[in-house]
Amino acid sequence: MTTLPTMDDVSVRIAVRGDISLPATASSTLRDVVLDGNRGRQTWFLADAGALREQRPKGRGLSR
Repeated sequence: MTTLPTMDDVSVRIAVRGDISLPATASSTLRDVVLDGNRGRQTWFLADAGALREQRPKGRGLSR
């Protein structure tokens, strides 16, 4: 299941930063979106900025 297909189609990377573990536990739909997004390279759901730094491509700046 691809939940965010347009991100792959236009080569846009998006990172959603913040702890959404509680809402994701309560919603199977949100949990599926998060799991599907984190499998790819275009969409990431991350708890904090440190996780984003680990995930981003090497040699790329980090927007604030």
